[in-house]
Amino acid sequence: MIFFSASRCEIKDASPLLNCKKIEYVNLSGNFETTHLEEIAQLPTVHELQIANQKITDISFLKNCPQIRALDIGINSIKDMRPVFELPNLQFLRIYHNPFDHNAYDWTRLRDRGVYLVKDMENTSTMSSFTNMKTSSTN
Repeated sequence: MIFFSASRCEIKDASPLLNCKKIEYVNLSGNFETTHLEEIAQLPTVHELQIANQKITDISFLKNCPQIRALDIGINSIKDMRPVFELPNLQFLRIYHNPFDHNAYDWTRLRDRGVYLVKDMENTSTMSSFTNMKTSSTN
């Protein structure tokens, strides 16, 4: 696995990652407003993506990332969570601290597919160990 972690490193532009053709894990959390996140969709080998705490409002670019298995989009400004339901290989999803209407989505659709869902801070298992987690339901 090729691992790139630049959490809280003041990364402003994600486009240089396009040169990393075999990258599988990307952590850009805490960089506040990193641009060109949508270009991650051009990296078909990225399976784990952490983009928490970025002030992200739009995650529609994820529709072009069917290979994503683990996704952390917590602590953002996302109101539309529909794109996460379109990720066929998703196994782990962290979405806490976003201003979307929790009742507007059928979360059982993800749980029934075996997705480990973290919607609040009470259950903050580390993303790096998501493959070892057993499927469980959270409120």
